[in-house]
Amino acid sequence: MDTKTFPFPLGVQFTLSSECDYPAFRKRLRTIRELGYSVIELNIEDLETADLSLIKDCLLENGLRMSNFATGATAKLEGLSLTTTDDMVRKDSITRTRELIEVAAYFDAGMIIGMLKGGPSEDPRLSHKLIVESLNQIVDVAEDLGILILLEAINRRETAIANTIWETEEIINEVGSKAVTILPDTYHISIEESSIFGSLSKYLDAFQTIHISDNNRRFPGFGCIDFLSLFKALIDAGYNGYLTLEGNTAQAFEIDLTIATQYLAKTFLKIYE
Repeated sequence: MDTKTFPFPLGVQFTLSSECDYPAFRKRLRTIRELGYSVIELNIEDLETADLSLIKDCLLENGLRMSNFATGATAKLEGLSLTTTDDMVRKDSITRTRELIEVAAYFDAGMIIGMLKGGPSEDPRLSHKLIVESLNQIVDVAEDLGILILLEAINRRETAIANTIWETEEIINEVGSKAVTILPDTYHISIEESSIFGSLSKYLDAFQTIHISDNNRRFPGFGCIDFLSLFKALIDAGYNGYLTLEGNTAQAFEIDLTIATQYLAKTFLKIYE
């Protein structure tokens, strides 16, 4: 696909399942590259069985790199939470997160803390306190390795804290480390905030990556978010970071990604008409 119309570097997030089907993984990477993407975000479902060296080789073979290491699959599989009131689980989660930062460093990638924050809570204030305490026990590893932690703003149905971009920024300010930044997601913004670009514009300089996902949690073009207006506004504001697709698929990943990429290409063309 002709990528000349793409004003932003594009990425896509997906999961390498515990079966670790590397021929299928290579094929998927080839498709992603042929569609014009330059980076991926990767969830690795089972880090104990995954061959990290082979994953890196597969990326290099296809001219791709990992921009961010996603941790949601690991958090789910291992029952990790940085805000649980179970002190032992939280201690283990902090230890594991420090190890996950080293995985990100192996790929020279950032590391996302999304669902790793923990789920809904009856006491959001306590969850806020606990996430700050947990991050303060993690950031030294990221600082030493030169790795950026991306704290994702996720809606209140899924987690008790950092639901809006402002709340995420507040937590980061309390931690006080330049190794932590905000990861916004258009799906979550569409739930929590009154204006997608209005919310993004206040903190645009802080973003390395913006997740683009439609209001139904599928890839762009499958819902009703006005991405044309958003992209125009991002261009006018001088945003030059990644736009990374993240979302659920209704059909096969490759089919939905192809449809979404065609939608993006048409949308970008309209900007230059």
